[in-house]
Amino acid sequence: MAAQEQPGGTSTATPAAFVAASQVFNGIVALFYLKIVESNVGPAGFGSVNAMIAAMFVLGSGLFQPFEQEMSRRVAERVALGEGTGPQVRSAAAVFGGCVAVLLAIVVALGPVVSARVFPGEPGVYGALLVGVVAFAGTHFARGVLAGAGRLPAYGIWFLIEGTVKIFAALTLGMVGVTSSWAYALAAGMAALMAGVVAAVSAVAYFRGDGPEMDPAGVRSTLGGLVASSLLLALLINGAPIAVKVLA
Repeated sequence: MAAQEQPGGTSTATPAAFVAASQVFNGIVALFYLKIVESNVGPAGFGSVNAMIAAMFVLGSGLFQPFEQEMSRRVAERVALGEGTGPQVRSAAAVFGGCVAVLLAIVVALGPVVSARVFPGEPGVYGALLVGVVAFAGTHFARGVLAGAGRLPAYGIWFLIEGTVKIFAALTLGMVGVTSSWAYALAAGMAALMAGVVAAVSAVAYFRGDGPEMDPAGVRSTLGGLVASSLLLALLINGAPIAVKVLA
């Protein structure tokens, strides 16, 4: 099958390959990161960090990856028609911001109970989880905008930055003899946050300008089924480490 072309006539094959390579790099780095954590914090601490990362994927990706899918579709449609993306992106951002605020309120309210049950004696790990969830939520929104606009290199950069910052932080913590699980958990959360900021800056231009208006109710109705299926899939893939900590 012939490679598709972007609006400027350039092939998407090379940018797509870059995204794929970035994801492979990120996956390999994640394995080394977990190995470093395990060798420095011991079995109990490793279980906490592993559960925190799993929860970060369940809450951050499970709930907000549908925003990435929806924004990619809507922005791509506007770009293909030669229309501005500003109103569409801003309306979706309002819905997104409300969802993030509600989730944070729930997570903070449940913090003492969940932290005591899943991360006993390690409140810092729960704090790192909050950072990671916010980072992943914002990342999915920004990446959806970038993907829809055909900005695949900017999309792929996220995986490189997140992986590089995370492994560098873990190596540094290990070299200086840090054995606290919260420090390694925070390294994962901050790596996602730093990469997310870069993605958000790249997507800012698509918040501006004119274009067709969009009813926020349309976004909410479309996202309902997507969020439910995405959350179930995230639980299926990442639920085991969380269950181990809860049942321990």
